[in-house]
Amino acid sequence: MDSLIESGNPVKSLELIRNHILALEKSENYSELSTYLEVLGRAHLAISDENQANKHVETQLKKWELQLQNPKDLKVLWLAAASWYEYIGQLEKAYQAEFKAVNFARKEVGISSKELGKLLVNLGAYSVNRMDLPSAKIHLKEAESLLAKDPDPESIYRINSFLGNMAYFASRMDSAEYYYKKCLLAIETMDPSPRNSHYRPALILNNLSGVQSAQGKTSEAIQSMNETIEHLRSFQSQEKDPSQRMKGKEFYFQAIDNLGGIYKGLGNFRKAQDLLEYAYERKRETFGSDSKEVWLSEILLGQLYFEQEESEKARKILNQGLNGLKQTAGTYVLYEADGWYALARIEDASANDALAFENYQKADSLFQQGLEGEFDVIYLGFLKNYSLFLAESGRENQAIAQAQLAYEYVRQNQGEQNLMAFQQQLSVGEVFFELRRYGDAQTWSEKALTTLTGQFLENRSLLDSLQLERNKPQALLLSTKASYELHEEKDPAFLKSLLVKLESGLEALDRRKIFLESEEDINLMILENQEYFNFLEQLYLELYQKTNEKEYLANLLTMHESALYQRIRARLEQVDQLRFSGIPKEFFNKETELKSNLIASIQDTESGVEEYLAASKVWEDFLSQTRKDYPEYFDFRYASIQRDFGFITDQLPEETAVIRYLFVKEDMYAVVLGKSEPKFFKLDYKTAEKILKTFQNDWADEKKTLANLHQLYLSLWAPLEGAINQQRVLVVPDGMLFNLNFEILTPQKLNSYSGLATGSLLSKHSFSYHYSTLLFSYQAHNQTYSSNFTAFAPGFFDEMKDGYLKSVRDSLQIDKSYLTLIPQPFTDRLVNSLKSLFGGEIFTKEASTLDQFNREAGQNRILHIGTHAESDNISPDFSRLIFAKANGHPEEENSLFARDIYQLDLGSELAVLMACETGKPTYSPGEGMISLAHAFNYAGSKSLLMGIWKIDEQTSAKIAESFYKHLSEGKTKDKALQLAKLEYLALAEGRSLSPEFWAGLILMGDASPVDFEPVIDLKFWLLIGLGLAILGVFAVWFFKSKKNKSNQVMTF
Repeated sequence: MDSLIESGNPVKSLELIRNHILALEKSENYSELSTYLEVLGRAHLAISDENQANKHVETQLKKWELQLQNPKDLKVLWLAAASWYEYIGQLEKAYQAEFKAVNFARKEVGISSKELGKLLVNLGAYSVNRMDLPSAKIHLKEAESLLAKDPDPESIYRINSFLGNMAYFASRMDSAEYYYKKCLLAIETMDPSPRNSHYRPALILNNLSGVQSAQGKTSEAIQSMNETIEHLRSFQSQEKDPSQRMKGKEFYFQAIDNLGGIYKGLGNFRKAQDLLEYAYERKRETFGSDSKEVWLSEILLGQLYFEQEESEKARKILNQGLNGLKQTAGTYVLYEADGWYALARIEDASANDALAFENYQKADSLFQQGLEGEFDVIYLGFLKNYSLFLAESGRENQAIAQAQLAYEYVRQNQGEQNLMAFQQQLSVGEVFFELRRYGDAQTWSEKALTTLTGQFLENRSLLDSLQLERNKPQALLLSTKASYELHEEKDPAFLKSLLVKLESGLEALDRRKIFLESEEDINLMILENQEYFNFLEQLYLELYQKTNEKEYLANLLTMHESALYQRIRARLEQVDQLRFSGIPKEFFNKETELKSNLIASIQDTESGVEEYLAASKVWEDFLSQTRKDYPEYFDFRYASIQRDFGFITDQLPEETAVIRYLFVKEDMYAVVLGKSEPKFFKLDYKTAEKILKTFQNDWADEKKTLANLHQLYLSLWAPLEGAINQQRVLVVPDGMLFNLNFEILTPQKLNSYSGLATGSLLSKHSFSYHYSTLLFSYQAHNQTYSSNFTAFAPGFFDEMKDGYLKSVRDSLQIDKSYLTLIPQPFTDRLVNSLKSLFGGEIFTKEASTLDQFNREAGQNRILHIGTHAESDNISPDFSRLIFAKANGHPEEENSLFARDIYQLDLGSELAVLMACETGKPTYSPGEGMISLAHAFNYAGSKSLLMGIWKIDEQTSAKIAESFYKHLSEGKTKDKALQLAKLEYLALAEGRSLSPEFWAGLILMGDASPVDFEPVIDLKFWLLIGLGLAILGVFAVWFFKSKKNKSNQVMTF
C-alpha cells in the first residue's frame, strides 16, 4: 500500500486499504485497525488535499475509538493518530493524541516502566516541538524516573537531548552542558554502529560546543567542535548507506561553518575566514554551485566580510547567495532574511539610505514570512536595529511603530515585568532619543529602570540579580542623556548631578567584572558600555572647561584609557610569574581558589545569599592582605585605575614635550603636558579626518600629498606649536591618528618630496610614541642580558613554501595566507650584517620558527624580528607576527598573537619589528598596534620600533642599518631614528623620497639610549691567538736549533 502511494498510484492503494479495513471490521478484529490509520491518511492526501485527508482520518478515528474497549488497543490507536498529525505538521493535535495514548497506557495492565517511559519521552518531544517547555520538562522528568528503574540507552539519550535543548533556549547554559554530557554517556552504552559511535556524538558535541561558547569556555568549545568534525569524518568512512553518508557530509561542512562561527565570535577573523572559505569550496566541489549548502555558505561569508569592513566583497557574495536561495521557493526564507539584513547594514554603513531602507523592508518581510507571526530573539534584534535606522533617517512614524511592535509582542506574550520587556522598553526609549523627543526618551528609560528594579525584588537568585545588573548602565545612560538634552542651563552643579548618577552605574560594572571568567567576557562588557564611557568623558570635559579644575582633566584622561586598562588586566588571568617572581606560587594558588569560590557561590541556589556573603568576606580579606604584602601586584591587578593629575605629571619623561590627542564625542582635542600647567586645545578635526581616511592611498600623487601634509600641520600641530618648547616630542595618539607619523607634517606647503628633509617636522623634532598617559612610568623589571642582540628573519623564500606544501596531508589544514607572504631578502642580509656589529645569535629561514623564538628571544638588549605582521584593528588580540613553518610539523602554529606575548619572557631594551604590515586601517585604527606594543612592553621590552603602514623592505633595511649605527654610538632611540631617516633622505632619489617608503617606521615606548656590552671580535682574537701560537712555535724551534748548534761546537 505504501509502495503504491510512492509509485504514484494512490487510488489503487486506497482501494486495498478499504478492503483490509472492511475485512477486519467484519471479523470484529478491531485491535488491528490502528495500523491502517496513517496510511489511509497518506493515500487521501495524495488524491486530494490535507484538509480532506484529515477529515477522512478523523472520521475513522472517532468510529474506531467507539469500537475499541481495551486500554492497550486505544493506546495504539492514539499513537497512530499522533504519528499522522505529526506527518501533516499539526503539532498541537499530535501532542493531544500522544497525551491520550499515555493516559490509556497508564490504565494498561502489566505495562512496563520502560514502555511507559518511552511514551513519555515522545510526549516530551511533542511538547518541545510546540515550545511548551514547562510541560516538556514535566513529561521528560517522569520518563527519566521510570527509565531509571529499567534503563533504555536510546530513551535516556533522547531525554537528555531534549532537556539540554530546553535549557539552552532558556539560557541555562550550565544545565544544558550537564544534559549534553549525560547524552554522551548514554551513547557509550548503545550498540556500536556508525550512527551511534559517530553521528550521534557529533550531534551532541555540536550542541555542547554552542553552550560552551556561550559560557565563555572558548577552548573547550573549539575542542568540542573539532571532535564533532573528527566524528563526522569517521562516520563518512564507515557508513555504508550512500544517502546517510551524504547526510553526514552535509553535517561535516556545517560543523566547519560552526567552528568558523566560534572564531568569528572571538574576533579571530583570519581563522574564521580560512574555515568558512574551505567549507565553501568543498561544498561547491561536492554539491555543485547550484546547491542550497553553497548558497548558505555565501550568506555566512557575506556576514563575515561585512564584520571585516570589506563591504564590496560582502555585497557581492551576499547577492550570489540570495540569488541562489530564490530558487528554493521560500524553503530557506530565514536565511534569505539574514542575507537581506546584512545587505541593509552594509548600505546603512555606506550612507546609502534609500537602498538600506529597501533592504531592511525585504528582510522584515522575509522574517515575518518565515516566523509566521512569532518573534524570535534574532527578529527582535533586527527590529531594534531597523527602528533605529528609521529614526536616524527621519522616518519618525515608522520608527516608533516598529519599536513598539516589538514591545507589544513581548508585553502580550510574556508580560511587562521581565528582562525581555525591559530590553524592549529601552529600545523604544532609544528610538525616541534618536528622534530628539527627549521627554519621551526619559519616560521610557525610567519605565525600563522601574521594570529592572521590580526584577531585582522578585529574584531570589544572586546570579540572576547580577545578570540583571548587566543591563542597568544602559538604562542609566539613556535617562542621563535625555536629562542632559532637556536641561538648557548646563551649569557645573547640574553636570555634577549627572556624574553622580552615571558613577553609580560604574559601581555596577565593577561588581560585574569580579564574576567575569574570560577575557572575551571583559572585552564584551567594555564594548557594550563604550557609549557609557564616552558620555562620562563628555561630562568630565565640560566640567574641566567650566571650572578649570585639573582633577576633571585627570578623570577625563583616566576614563579615556579605562577600556585599554581593563583589557590589559583581563589578559593577565594567568599571571606572568617573571613579572612578579618574588611572590610565592602558593599565593597565586590561593588567589585562584578564592576567586573560584566566589564565582561558584553566586550559582548556589540552595544556600542563597549567605554563601556568597561568606565567600565575599574571605575575598575582601585576601585583597586587604595582598595590598599590604604585595603592593606592586595589588596596584597592577586590582587597584582602581583612577589617577590624580599629580600622578600623571610626575611620571612624564624629562626634556620632552608630551602631547595627548583624544576624541571626546565627535571632537578632537590635544593636551600638552609638562611640569607646568597643562595646555588644552580644540582642533579642526573635520578637515583632518577627510585626509586621514585616504592619505595613504595618495603617495603617488606628490602635489596632493604635500598639500595634505601641510593641511594636517595646520589642523593638528599649528594650534599647539607655541606650547612645544622641546626638541624631543612624545605623542600619545587616538583613533585614526595612530595611522599618522607626525614627523612628515610640513609648516609650509612644499613643492616636492625632496624638501621634506629640511621642511618637515622631522628636521625639527625627534618623535617617539606611546599608547597611554597612565603607563609612562611602567618599566619592565631590572634585567640582566645574555647578549646585545638576537634576530629572527624567516625570509619566506619560495623553497620554504614548497617544502611546507609537500608536508601537509589534509587540505583543510593548509594555511593559505602563509603561501602568499612575500619573500624578504633584504631583511635576511641585514640581520647577517648586524651580527658583526652587536654579536649575538641570528635565526633565519627554517630556523626562525615560533618554537625557536619562544626559547631564544628573551634577555637580549636588542630583539630584532624581521618578518611579516598583521595589525588587526577589529580584533586587536589577534594582531600577529608570522614565523617559518616548522620542518616536519606543518600543523604547528607559526603565528605569535598579541594575546600570547604576555606569557613570554621578551626582556629587552628594544624590540624591533622590522615587519611588513599587512593590516589595514578600519573603524578602530591603532588598536592592533596598541595590543602589540603593550604585549611586548609587559613581556619585558621597554620600547618597540615598528611600522604603522606597509613599508618597503629594502628601504626599512637601509634605515635600520643606519639606526643601529647611531644607537651603538650612544644616541637616544628617538634621535637615532631621526638621524637615520635624515641620512636616508639625503641619499634617496625619485619616488623613494615619498613618505610611503620611509615614514612608516616609528618608535613606541621608552626612548632612552641602550647601554651595550663591548663586542668581542672572535675572529680578531683568533687571529691574534693563532699569530702568537705561530710565534711560540717559531721561538721554540729557534732556541732548539740554537742549542743544537751550541752542542755541536762543544763536541769538536
